[in-house]
Amino acid sequence: MFGSPCYFKHIAARRENYQQLQFDMGVDLHTFQQHTDVHWLSIWPAISCIMEQWDAISQFIRDWERMMKEHLRASTTNGWQ
Repeated sequence: MFGSPCYFKHIAARRENYQQLQFDMGVDLHTFQQHTDVHWLSIWPAISCIMEQWDAISQFIRDWERMMKEHLRASTTNGWQ
């Protein structure tokens, strides 16, 4: 899921791309916080971070979607798939 800690956790390029986008958009650099049931007070900081980052998250998803469409288009024209 986009905007979740897991989406960025294992792939450094995703984190770096998102950090660059945050910088370019003038958004404070934050990492996503993962809410856990054990820490019931952790949900507000997680939601607050997502709300603060909403424009950057939306742009990141649009860029990713455009890149995937271009990749799919290129792979089908090259006979892959």
